Amino acid sequence: MLNDTWVFPSDRDPSKPLPRHTANKWWRRAEKLAEIEHVEGTGYHSARRKFASEMKSTNLRDLAYMGGWKNPQTVLTVYQQPEMEVQREALAGRKKLRVAG
Repeated sequence: MLNDTWVFPSDRDPSKPLPRHTANKWWRRAEKLAEIEHVEGTGYHSARRKFASEMKSTNLRDLAYMGGWKNPQTVLTVYQQPEMEVQREALAGRKKLRVAG
């Protein structure tokens, strides 16, 4: 919820969030209209997960606000996924360790 307004409000009562069943139904309808084959495990949460992962370099507090997460910890524990390429780049960019002796 941003500023007391749901990012995806219920289509019946804007003071409540959009029910997940409605979001899933809309997702399936969009796939059908776009003539895209449904891939198991994709949907509303996979889109949020992709958003959270693509925006990793954004300040966590700002990312949580933009994505409508109440708690930034949710972004870390549920939505952001580890990425091997990002890890490789981080390791490649580090300074080499020197062994004393």
